[in-house]
Amino acid sequence: MSNKQNLLRILFAENNRSDVILARKILEHQGVAYTDDIAENKMEFMSKLNAFEPDLVISNSFIPGMDGYNLIKKVRDNNCYLPVIFLTDSTSEEQAANLIKEGAGDYILKENIEKLPGAVREAIETSQSRKDIVNRQDRLYETVEEYRELINGMNETVWMIHTDGHVMDVNNTAVEMLGYSREELIEKGLHGIDKYLSGDIIKDKIREMQEGQTQLFNTWHISEEGREIPVEISSSFIRYHGEKVVLCVARDLTERIKAEDNIRLLSRSVEQSPASIIITDSDGKIEYVNPVFSKITGYTAEELKGHTPRFFKSGKQTKAFYEDLWNTILSGKEWYGEMINKKKNGEFYWEDLSISPIFNKNNKITHFVSVREDITEKKKMIEDLQLAKQKAEESDRLKSAFLANVSHEIRTPMNGILGFTDILREPGVTKEEYDKYIEIIFKSGQRLMNTVNDIVEISKIEAGIVNVDYVEFNVNNVIRDIVNNCRPDAERKGLSMKTDKLLPEAKTFIKTDREKVESIINNLVNNAVKYTTTGEINVGCFIEDAQIEFYVRDTGEGVPEDRKHAIFNRFEQADISDSHAFEGSGLGLSISKSYVDMLGGDIWVESEESNGSVFCFRIPLHQTEKSTETIAEKKHTKIEDAKTTDKRRKLKTIIAEDDETSYFYLATLLKDINSEIVHCKTGSETVDFCRNNPDVDLILMDIKMPDLDGYQATRKIREFDKDVYIIAQTAYTGLSERDKAIQAGCDEYISKPIKKSELLKLIKVSIY
Repeated sequence: MSNKQNLLRILFAENNRSDVILARKILEHQGVAYTDDIAENKMEFMSKLNAFEPDLVISNSFIPGMDGYNLIKKVRDNNCYLPVIFLTDSTSEEQAANLIKEGAGDYILKENIEKLPGAVREAIETSQSRKDIVNRQDRLYETVEEYRELINGMNETVWMIHTDGHVMDVNNTAVEMLGYSREELIEKGLHGIDKYLSGDIIKDKIREMQEGQTQLFNTWHISEEGREIPVEISSSFIRYHGEKVVLCVARDLTERIKAEDNIRLLSRSVEQSPASIIITDSDGKIEYVNPVFSKITGYTAEELKGHTPRFFKSGKQTKAFYEDLWNTILSGKEWYGEMINKKKNGEFYWEDLSISPIFNKNNKITHFVSVREDITEKKKMIEDLQLAKQKAEESDRLKSAFLANVSHEIRTPMNGILGFTDILREPGVTKEEYDKYIEIIFKSGQRLMNTVNDIVEISKIEAGIVNVDYVEFNVNNVIRDIVNNCRPDAERKGLSMKTDKLLPEAKTFIKTDREKVESIINNLVNNAVKYTTTGEINVGCFIEDAQIEFYVRDTGEGVPEDRKHAIFNRFEQADISDSHAFEGSGLGLSISKSYVDMLGGDIWVESEESNGSVFCFRIPLHQTEKSTETIAEKKHTKIEDAKTTDKRRKLKTIIAEDDETSYFYLATLLKDINSEIVHCKTGSETVDFCRNNPDVDLILMDIKMPDLDGYQATRKIREFDKDVYIIAQTAYTGLSERDKAIQAGCDEYISKPIKKSELLKLIKVSIY
């Protein structure tokens, strides 16, 4: 029975039973010993306030029939020392401030219900303190003279007020706090130094006290310097020289308000911090996480409370990592580091965090505070930069290897060309030696030309100036021509080369970029010949799923597994270590891949080392039902017909060329079919000569010349001569260059180095 009498008596003014149950659990968890009762409306509250005789009231800001302000008034009317704590859903700071001003001990949001046990203890202590003050007043102020020394020693200001409202005396604390003399304070009265109290209000409060109503309220005093001082005033009657007077004790709330403001500021700072913040107890169990942490991880505060941070452990850190962390913070030091954790959805993320121990007044660790920054994006950026750096370094290395390879591929054939040319100038060279040396020079020139073409083409691809030109052509004929052209080189190595599978005759015509398809197949076939020492090479194509697939199968060395991913990369071939000294720039497969990409297809290799390879590429199929011969085939027929034509005449020809060697070469090629050859070194000179000599039959127009280039010169000539036959000759290659020449007014186009047979065919078809 005595134990029950010692229990704290709590009256809950709440019509929501679940909130009372939650409050009970919180109080019991924090070790608060109590007994309670519940009032769900005004009538029950007024009844149980007297019958239950609570030590504390915990109330919602509204219960049926009564709001918070009326509840406080009723409590004060019943027992001025009975503390009231509001536990409510309302978030109005104004309401909270007003209720506290009216005498509430504290104002707690239900979402922060964990603060309730601390507020209960503080409210009980405050109530007891007030009781002690009043009891002390009752004992010590029967006469002011008898207890003046004690009153003056109090930290609170003390006012002795007559029932008519005038001040009889004040203590030393009032003088020190307000800055007035004792006489000035007595003269001014309590209302004279207060922001809200007037003489009439004070008289009303004294009258209420005489009617049995206790007075406990908050107000603001104003010092002599104008400083506003928040105070809590409690009033009671005492006997003074046998007369009943009012004793007012005003407690300075400045420090309490500052502390509350600091706590509120700290709370808001933590809540609104851009960093994640976790607070745990000394065992590492989570007591608080701020909204940012919940936003990043996906866990709510309720899900994490009571758990340790192992709750979102990723498993990416070692046991030693965590041992170092705990050893550091348990020794009282702050720990800094980076950690990878796991979100609620399973996603990993990086954090830069610090963990600090919090000590109580006995220097014992009570909590740990962890401040964390999500650095996932920063980590990714650093990784990307490192990867970009590695790629740049790799690119520099590959380009260096490529340049060394290109230097070799230029100097080697040049050595053959210049060396054997120099030998041919010596006397005594036999006819057999002469023919052999000329063949070497010719092959070296072809090798040099192939290297230059590859370098020019990869440069154009890198610059993005290679266009796709769609034309109709017979794909079977293209494959047969390539196989026939490459067969001699294969047979010289003892290899068999043949077409394996071709399209049915009814479907042989497709529409795509013929030049690029030819280049891709040529590169693949030449590679097969180069890297195959015995066996055979098969070339073919077939249609599948609206795509045409080409393949080149060989029985060569094969491609090592660790090089398959690299052989189509630009410059990569030049860096491949190989015991065989194969010639070439190493750009063929890279150019082929670029062409396949432009045509909307893909290219790959199937290979086992020492068991041969199959290089394949497929492109979208644009097929036509055309069965007539193509323009190229018609031209071929026309050329063949021209071979048998005897109606030849001598031509008057302009060679528009600023390079002397090129002019001499062309003049040598045309000497048998020309009556007159004129050399013009600029575009303007070409235009002027043609204007003054309308009998010119043919112009070999170099595209790149000083003054006017070949395009400009051709346009000017076409203004007065529509008939003269103009063949553009240029070191540039590609269908786009041919199209530009035709659009400028040229009749034909030929690229350097110019072969005599090709040039004469164009002239025969066009002129004769």
